[in-house]
Amino acid sequence: MARTRTLAQLWASAQLAADMPNTTFATSAEGYERINYSIARLYGKLVNGAGADYFREARTLTTTANQAYTDIGATGSSLNTLAGSFMRLLSLEATIGEYPQDIPELPNWEDRHLFANQAGWTGRPGISWRLAGPYYTLEYAANGARVHWWPTPVAVHTVTAYVIPSAPVLVNASDTFDGINGFEDWVIHDVAIYLKNREESDPSALMAERDRIESEIMTTMGRKHASPKRVRDVRGRRGWPRGDGGFGL
Repeated sequence: MARTRTLAQLWASAQLAADMPNTTFATSAEGYERINYSIARLYGKLVNGAGADYFREARTLTTTANQAYTDIGATGSSLNTLAGSFMRLLSLEATIGEYPQDIPELPNWEDRHLFANQAGWTGRPGISWRLAGPYYTLEYAANGARVHWWPTPVAVHTVTAYVIPSAPVLVNASDTFDGINGFEDWVIHDVAIYLKNREESDPSALMAERDRIESEIMTTMGRKHASPKRVRDVRGRRGWPRGDGGFGL
């Protein structure tokens, strides 16, 4: 079950944490803006820490036959907006023929012609992508981003993109933020510190509490799944498989 708090509740809690209920040092509009700023800060800490698994989403984009690229996140695009902006593109995959397969990122830009001349989009290796902006660089911006394909698809394909979406932006007082496990307390204290600074009061106690909350978040976050991410086989593979159900050494 999600642990959600509305924008209005977060603002009220921040004022209480600062011991400034119904403050006149900041309007609700200003408070809402600061809450979104603090949410973005917390979101970045979670994603750049060990919390990316909490936010990973699968989104769909569609190739165009005989077109070497697919625009994503472009304003007005009906197919490939990826349902909103994203912070990171993690991976791409498609089912080609009967076989689902990952689409690897182009290893090196100078190798693009080698991949362009391979047989791809047929269920065999040879599809590569590079997310490029106006110059030949990796560009994770939501607007105007482009996935270049090598080789060019000759048909329409549905591609699944796994992304980390951008931090949510709360607009209406009833809009909600999912604090997952009380993580919204960091946002509340970050905004309370801002209010104390506006009042020209000492925010040190709130800063210490925010830092304690952050430390606790980073300790408890980890992977969302409890099992190990990967089991590493350290045995040799000569003679594998032996035919008797065992592994060769």
